[in-house]
Amino acid sequence: VQDVEAPDADDSFVAIDESRTGLVDEEGLPLVYDKEAIQKYWEGQGGALQSRWAEFLSVSVPFLTRVAALLVSGGTDALNDSA
Repeated sequence: VQDVEAPDADDSFVAIDESRTGLVDEEGLPLVYDKEAIQKYWEGQGGALQSRWAEFLSVSVPFLTRVAALLVSGGTDALNDSA
């Protein structure tokens, strides 16, 4: 399993709010973008990130597969009819 690394955000408008730098929410995540704090948070979560991705994929893949199948088999009319 590959480690997840937070991206740098040197030009991010989110990271500019200096008044909240160093503050965290009730979950321990920083209120403004802080690569090191986010990295530290996810390192302490164990397999939570992988679990969340698995949950997301278990919901989204069947939905997207059905949409693709409807589009291929009947085009947008079939997609609208099943909505």
